[in-house]
Amino acid sequence: MENKEKLVKALYKYPVIVSKNISVYHAGAAGTDFFDADRLICDPESQKALLEETKAKIKLLQEKGMSFDKIAFLDKESGPVGTILLASTLSQHFQKKIIILRPWRKLKLDHIKVKGWIENVNEDPIKPNDTILLIDDVITTGATQKDAIDIVERHRAKVTGIICIFVRDTKAIENLKIEKKIEYFETIWDYDELVYRGLILAQPDKLLAEDFVKEFANRILSKRKVRQAEKKINARLDKMISSLLEEENISADENVKLGLKNLFFNDLLYFYGEKLVKNIKKQYER
Repeated sequence: MENKEKLVKALYKYPVIVSKNISVYHAGAAGTDFFDADRLICDPESQKALLEETKAKIKLLQEKGMSFDKIAFLDKESGPVGTILLASTLSQHFQKKIIILRPWRKLKLDHIKVKGWIENVNEDPIKPNDTILLIDDVITTGATQKDAIDIVERHRAKVTGIICIFVRDTKAIENLKIEKKIEYFETIWDYDELVYRGLILAQPDKLLAEDFVKEFANRILSKRKVRQAEKKINARLDKMISSLLEEENISADENVKLGLKNLFFNDLLYFYGEKLVKNIKKQYER
């Protein structure tokens, strides 16, 4: 739990979730939850916390009964980024060989989609009946992970478990469990937790977000009044949050305050969305 909290502080401190927007008028806009894990991994303190949290997740899966011979990481076409940067340390800690998978569509042959230790040039890094733990940074639709599992299965081996840093849609995990028969899965964060913590704004499939916002901004209010409303809301929130933190004797920087604003907006939209529209409309359509 201590490492998880360190990582939460890092999410507030560093721009890990890029282009996040705290404004209610843009809730659900594309890019609000782009998760850049490299910003965690490239900082020594958060990297250590992430490493320890990943170790804990692996041990948890082992306690649940998962076994594995090798650990697989996904290589990105843009270069060696993401959880692959943790590979050597995890290999040393668990004394497991590493497999690097490249599920890139432009690579047509499986033998160039897999890298790892071999005894001679005629061997494959993945041997029949190998059991493999797959570690990745972000799962969105699960398509990339499915392609990686397909490579493993074509070598007559099996992915027994998956660990990721952030999963956007738990349906992707359920689909992988059913389709690829993955029994063991752990994630450090899922979408709902980051929304709850105020680090990302909920997307249209979770709230009334995008259509409501467009109609509200484009038809109900003029652009000038939207800006006026945004300034007033931000000013009131700043004052409210600062007063609350002062009363509770809590020290917080601007990033934490932004997170609290996010949390407030998400809760407000979720529980009072329609009522909020009516109240703001009544106040600003004069």
